[in-house]
Amino acid sequence: ATVDDMVFSGDPTANVPLESSMNVKVTCSRSLLGSAKKILICTHLNQGTGGGDAHGRQMVNGTDTLKYQIYNEQNAGTVAGSLAYPPSPVVRHLVYTSTLLLFGNTEAEFKLYGRVFPDQVAIPGKYVSDFNDAFLLYGGDDCNGGTGAFTFIDPFRVSLDVIPSCRVTATSVNFGEHGALL
Repeated sequence: ATVDDMVFSGDPTANVPLESSMNVKVTCSRSLLGSAKKILICTHLNQGTGGGDAHGRQMVNGTDTLKYQIYNEQNAGTVAGSLAYPPSPVVRHLVYTSTLLLFGNTEAEFKLYGRVFPDQVAIPGKYVSDFNDAFLLYGGDDCNGGTGAFTFIDPFRVSLDVIPSCRVTATSVNFGEHGALL
């Protein structure tokens, strides 16, 4: 299993969320004859090195943090979790198709989606959270690790480079109606 880094861009102090995505590619080798078989795939992502809680994962820049989350769907529906970081992973299936070959590879690709929450206080700098022990459970009957095998996913990083910015807000000034000015 391989995964891209998730890189955010934008201003986390603005009142809109920042969004990004990353690709996950799973390749399974087989030595079966002829029949199709469905393999259960569950991506287990912990909270990352930045930490986190039930309200979101965190990226860190020294002692400063930014809250974000990784989701299974683009609409930020289901959090991409693990056995240790609820919720349980989403079940995906990879199907071995019928073939006359004795050996072969079958691949599945999917995206995971990220969102940095809006209206956060952020000093300029690089915020990161590394994932060094995420794993993929495959085979088995469910995503809870009771059966099946697992493999570690290549390490990946979630990051946002916050650049200095200023936001100016002002109200309108109304001088009212006046006659000729001298």
